[in-house]
Amino acid sequence: MKRLILVILSLFLMFTMAAQTDIPAADTLPLRYKISLITCGTGEELYASFGHTAIRVQDHRLKLDEVYNYGTFSFNEEGFYRKFTMGKLNYWVAKEDYRVFVDFYRNEERFVKEQILDLDNASAEKIVKFLENNARPENKYYRYDFIYDNCATRVRDVFSMSLGEQFSYGQIMRGTQGTYRQVINQYLINNHWSRFGINIVLGSRIDSVMTDHFSMFLPDFLYEGMKGAVYEGKSLVAEDIEVVKATPPQERTFNAPFWMTFTLFIITLLVFLYSRTE
Repeated sequence: MKRLILVILSLFLMFTMAAQTDIPAADTLPLRYKISLITCGTGEELYASFGHTAIRVQDHRLKLDEVYNYGTFSFNEEGFYRKFTMGKLNYWVAKEDYRVFVDFYRNEERFVKEQILDLDNASAEKIVKFLENNARPENKYYRYDFIYDNCATRVRDVFSMSLGEQFSYGQIMRGTQGTYRQVINQYLINNHWSRFGINIVLGSRIDSVMTDHFSMFLPDFLYEGMKGAVYEGKSLVAEDIEVVKATPPQERTFNAPFWMTFTLFIITLLVFLYSRTE
């Protein structure tokens, strides 16, 4: 009888140990998500003159490949230019199919770069939950501000807020003393009327010196910040890929009468607003 009990106990222990060896450790589980920062090149339209940024999420379990795009807006919104100049235009985050997103920029001959991030399942899930909460109907809208609240700053804050204190961006300005105006004008160097109009609209607030954090209102600067980003003591970017190659820039032609009309509209609007405050 004792021998039978010992045999049963031995078999029980063997099956228990075998079952435990079949359970993978948390750090060996296959990755469900692959998360990337997407950076897109500049375009000819004024709203595209500074490039674009978004977050790509590949969900291997659900076989989804989507982009979270914080730069969605509608030209059909009533009073579009008035709201844009006064900082009252509504933008929102939208989910798009990755291939459709990339094809748009490929057709416009604008580069697309992808920085694939080195994240475990738990960290990636934090980002996905943050994005999904942002994309809810009651949360997806925000009031656009050219410098302080735009498609790039929203993406910048996704990583900072979801990953917490163990995450930090790399250096960008590296001791240089560039102002917002200087950098903005570099992007508009061949677009004289747009440069003139946007300098009037943004006023003196763009004469302050940019810091690393606030420089990431521009997608190219966010890209640079992510290149040196550190999470949990190691570099966050696992791979940097050129998805769509840049097309050599061509000399642009602009509809000067349109921009003259737009600029005059801005000046008239500013004069009207100033007179209302007197």
